[in-house]
Amino acid sequence: MSRRIGFGVITFVVSLIFLCLLFVTLSPVRVLQATSLQHTQQQEDGQPYIVESGDSLYKIAEKFYGNGNLWPVIEQATNEKAQSDKTFASIRDAQFLRVGQKLWIPNQPTATTAAKATTAKPAAQSETHAHFVSPANGAVVPSTFQVVMAATGVKVEPAGEVRPNSGHMHILIDEDFVDAGEIIINDPSHRHFGKGQLTTALTLTPGIHVLRLQFADGAHMALNNPQLLDTITVTVAGAEATSPTRGVRFVSPQSGAIVSTTVDVVMAANGVTVEKAGEIHENAGHMHILVDEEFVPPGEIIVNDPTHHHFGKGQLTATLELDPGIHVLRLQLADGAHMALDDAALQDTITVVVSSDVHALDSKSVRFVSPVEGATVTSPFDVVMSATGVTVEKAGEIHENAGHMHILVDEDFVTGGELIINDPAHLHFGKGQLTTTLTLDPGVHVLRLQLADGAHMAFDDPRLRDTVTITVAE
Repeated sequence: MSRRIGFGVITFVVSLIFLCLLFVTLSPVRVLQATSLQHTQQQEDGQPYIVESGDSLYKIAEKFYGNGNLWPVIEQATNEKAQSDKTFASIRDAQFLRVGQKLWIPNQPTATTAAKATTAKPAAQSETHAHFVSPANGAVVPSTFQVVMAATGVKVEPAGEVRPNSGHMHILIDEDFVDAGEIIINDPSHRHFGKGQLTTALTLTPGIHVLRLQFADGAHMALNNPQLLDTITVTVAGAEATSPTRGVRFVSPQSGAIVSTTVDVVMAANGVTVEKAGEIHENAGHMHILVDEEFVPPGEIIVNDPTHHHFGKGQLTATLELDPGIHVLRLQLADGAHMALDDAALQDTITVVVSSDVHALDSKSVRFVSPVEGATVTSPFDVVMSATGVTVEKAGEIHENAGHMHILVDEDFVTGGELIINDPAHLHFGKGQLTTTLTLDPGVHVLRLQLADGAHMAFDDPRLRDTVTITVAE
């Protein structure tokens, strides 16, 4: 009897050892297969990302795509992952991320999601920015001219005390930005506006000048936020100014445009002669378009390859074939030997969204025709609005793909599905008007255009919104 029991124990132990060995042998195979599948999925679809301290969706999109405004691509992909993978948490508020939160970064945004992203309301860091309102980039100004600055998402206040999300303006004249965490000195080329001013008069010598706007805290310490920086180039006219309107630019498409895979490009130049390549003449050269490439440093040859397009016949129009997705186009003038010139005014940059179904993507829009972004107006002033792909009609009845205009004065857009109230800051145009006259106090104002249905209910479509910042002169 005892022998049978002993034999049974031995048999049980041997079986257990065998099963353990079998598990150990097969587990690495399963792990390897899972790892391989995960790796394949990562290569095909994207990759996970763990949120770190100081991250925002805007900063993460800028890191992976080079364009912070593509943050909705990450938000949408993460929320889709969260439905099937519990290691991902849905993003309920795009402005708030948790350290350690797991996000999904698609390898390449589709044309549809990229197009939506370029018109979506920016998150977190993009909500905060400082910029020049006037003069406009490339403007020709007299030796003494007015500068108007503006800030969103931060409080502009006098220097002295350091408070969160607050500070004051600095203008750097022909100087590089000060590194984050360093003090902005006070001298003739680093102007402080420690009283919280948003307007000033500058007097500069004739010629081309680069003005940089930098927001800093109450102790004049430069902040670590690229959204609080802005740059413009102006030409001060005068007896010594040469080629006061000198510059090159893209006429079309405009930056942010949605275009087809075959896109027609129109270029323009002022103050320089656009001519054929071959001979080198003073203040002359020909155009080059760089597709998803950085500008070529001054004095170096611009090569001729599929991403560096030469227009050596002096052309100012071109047709480009581009793959669907986001593309950065850079325009650069070079001399007759294709040598890049040392002048920032002879460069321009735009970002376009290329879609194989451009008409479906860009079939709807509303916009301000006038005033234009950055305009200085005298109150009262006329406003002209337009719409494409939707019917602008009287309020009262709700029809598909139809509605009427609303202008929000210094107010945020109303969330989709909510009622736009009628008050002095929320102006209704329920008769279907596309023109109006506004009377506003002197200063900087943000006008937001929003289409809503016949019951004044805001549409949940970022294409049916537009924004301009204007200055009302005293």
